[in-house]
Amino acid sequence: MKALIISANRFEDSELLVPYYRLREEGLAVDIASLTKGLIKGKHGYEIEANVAIAEVRSDQYSALVLPAARHRRRCGKTSGCSMLSAPSSRPASPFPPSATDRRF
Repeated sequence: MKALIISANRFEDSELLVPYYRLREEGLAVDIASLTKGLIKGKHGYEIEANVAIAEVRSDQYSALVLPAARHRRRCGKTSGCSMLSAPSSRPASPFPPSATDRRF
């Protein structure tokens, strides 16, 4: 099995690092994707290598997907390379309004 974590700079450190290390502890290969390959830095200073660019992601290579924080999904959704990942789903929209802490970038 192989997992994909999608993130970007200013990620919430624990939301990316905890799943990353837990998946590896369970024996899964884990790729980290961002807008470009290279180091990405969390809010609290931790850095991790994004070894895959979003444009290179092939969904058939992965059996699990981790999206650490909603703000990065929105940022990614505005990028053409992320279109395959931000396509509308068949699930109905949430009945809950955005939270007061939901900041747009």
